[in-house]
Amino acid sequence: MAMRAGLVWCWLLAVPVRPFAPRRVVKSRYLHLSSLGSGEAFDVVVVGAGIGGLSSAARLAAQGQRVCIVEKNSLDLAGGRAGSFEIQGRGGDGSYRFDRGPSLLLLPDVYEAAFKEAGGGDLWASHVEPRVTPVAAPLYTMFLDRAPGLPLSPMVLRGGEQGLSHDKAQFEALEVGGGAKYEAHIRQSQRILDGGLPNFISGQLRLPALLQMAQEALFGGAFPLESQDSQICRRFSSTLARAALTFQSLYVGLTPFEAPSVFNLLQPLELGPVPDPHRAEQDPCRQGIFYPVGGFGEVSRSLVRLAQDAGVQFYWDSPVDQVVVDETGRATGVRLTTGDVVDAAAVLVNVDLPMAEATLLPKSQKRDFSTSQFSCSVVSFHWALNTTLKPLSHHTLFLEAQSEARRQQSWEWESAFSSRGEGPANFYVHAPARTDPSACPEGHDAITVLVPAPGLRPSSEEAYDTGVVVSRARAFVLEQFRRAGMDVEKHLVAEQVVSAPKWKQDFGLERGSVFGLSHPLSQLSFFRPGPRSPGVRGLYYCGASARPGNGVPLVLLGAKQTVSAITADAPWES
Repeated sequence: MAMRAGLVWCWLLAVPVRPFAPRRVVKSRYLHLSSLGSGEAFDVVVVGAGIGGLSSAARLAAQGQRVCIVEKNSLDLAGGRAGSFEIQGRGGDGSYRFDRGPSLLLLPDVYEAAFKEAGGGDLWASHVEPRVTPVAAPLYTMFLDRAPGLPLSPMVLRGGEQGLSHDKAQFEALEVGGGAKYEAHIRQSQRILDGGLPNFISGQLRLPALLQMAQEALFGGAFPLESQDSQICRRFSSTLARAALTFQSLYVGLTPFEAPSVFNLLQPLELGPVPDPHRAEQDPCRQGIFYPVGGFGEVSRSLVRLAQDAGVQFYWDSPVDQVVVDETGRATGVRLTTGDVVDAAAVLVNVDLPMAEATLLPKSQKRDFSTSQFSCSVVSFHWALNTTLKPLSHHTLFLEAQSEARRQQSWEWESAFSSRGEGPANFYVHAPARTDPSACPEGHDAITVLVPAPGLRPSSEEAYDTGVVVSRARAFVLEQFRRAGMDVEKHLVAEQVVSAPKWKQDFGLERGSVFGLSHPLSQLSFFRPGPRSPGVRGLYYCGASARPGNGVPLVLLGAKQTVSAITADAPWES
């Protein structure tokens, strides 16, 4: 989950909705598009049923617009990466559920607002659909690799005001004065969160919090333009503490050496709130880590139901070949791979933006992303086990901390598991049965291991083709589990692996980069692609590679921004 700055608050204010000038729907030979009837039309056609597309479509339909979604995959993949799936164990061992991508539900207030604005009323707030629950302490278990060959011992963070004393003691054990340093760091980061989230992301002017954030940046050493690693290294001297406070950049496909220090606000977002008698924000966001019972697929399925109830029409298994652009440079619909054309007043693309520009637009209208920075890919190991791995919490990290040199090397994922290397590396483990026992049979486990890996490019494609990346990552992960006292392979009853080629094939992710465009300073805020296409009128974007960035809450906020742009630009024939 990523946080970043730069959305102008007035962009997200409500805009009066004006009627569209609907366009003709061509009769189709495919999936009953012709059942709409002659003369009927859509105001907006949405390409892609990811979280951004679902939320945008539901919002537009709730405003009275005629909307359809065309999606290349089946209903089972609704929500894109924000989905769940099940696999069966061997010999009738039972069903195991896994999340494809997101596993930490942060900022539940953003979800609640998105559901309400899409016509869902109090479904989210009342925990009726989907049912969301806080993750109980410990919020994190971290296995720090302190020395070659030695067993890995856990470091546990409980989070929240009640867990602060415990967490301070954990950092005090890493370095002298570490407890006080941790408290000061997370309290300051909480003030950055208070000022940054409403003013630069959610579009709400919160002047006291903004002034306090500016004070911390100017006089408190919270320099937003330095790297996350630089800031942490100034505050903590031990490699162990530095490793424990920079892992969140894993969640956005960045290294802490390139991630701006503003990403430190993720720590209080997840591990807060922390006591602060001088906190300027009197109505802060809800902090902590949550989880949707039934997996993240429940969030996506709920959005599908909301959209359907609002009148959105879905066409699954309907790949789009091209966005149709007329001679005046305006998008007028989409052409399917069958040759059928769906006309609409506006086109909203929820496909990964660089991939969409490369494959869906005429050559003269394409933007060139060849020099852009992309996030890493991920090798996902979904493992069904016939035992419970008791040392794991819901969220667990394995982090390299033997030395500064090895800590830095552990973030070099371009070479970590290629033909040139076999680690070290950092990885994340999701074990949802700690919060939601329905994830697997009782006494068993369903865990997902996410290992950062290189994206697809000429230097890495051979390593993926020959299985080098996956096999070496798997061997490394299993060895780290063994060092932590867990023999995973002995209890493995089913396995599914997803790597860069599959991410690209199934979800249309350029280079298989699971977090889309990366988030260095050069691609933050206004430097990130906005909701409107600069070269094609009537063409809009939302999703992880668009503004404000990746992570489900930011994609939901981006969907709101895109809907505001669409309604502000209507009517199309004027």
